[in-house]
Amino acid sequence: MNLDKLVNKVDFNTVARVAFIGVAILLVYRIAKRTKQNIDIYTYSVSSPTLSNVQIAALAQKIAGAWGFLNDNEEAVYSAFRSLNNMDDLILLMRAYSYKNENLATSITRMSNKEVEKINAILAGKGINFRF
Repeated sequence: MNLDKLVNKVDFNTVARVAFIGVAILLVYRIAKRTKQNIDIYTYSVSSPTLSNVQIAALAQKIAGAWGFLNDNEEAVYSAFRSLNNMDDLILLMRAYSYKNENLATSITRMSNKEVEKINAILAGKGINFRF
């Protein structure tokens, strides 16, 4: 079959509609995925933290120190998350970390999916309803 005949048989309106629908579905998926974990750590009401501000600051520093130029210390990151006991502790950690660093969730993107799943498992095991 000749390329000109094939092009003449293609209904460009249908192709455009399918492409538009595909892009729309992709955008809705990305927005839904992003808003799923979107939490404002500065307006979240912290009522019952189990760790002191000094402990939280030390955990934030532990995580910040875990990032290396060529190699990260994932165990230090896991250890910090294991020290948390509830959502309030996590929110305070995220606030403390972002005070001197980028957003904690942004820093976590340095890790592989498997490593992030391990952090999420630690949080789930503590009953903390937040996932990176």
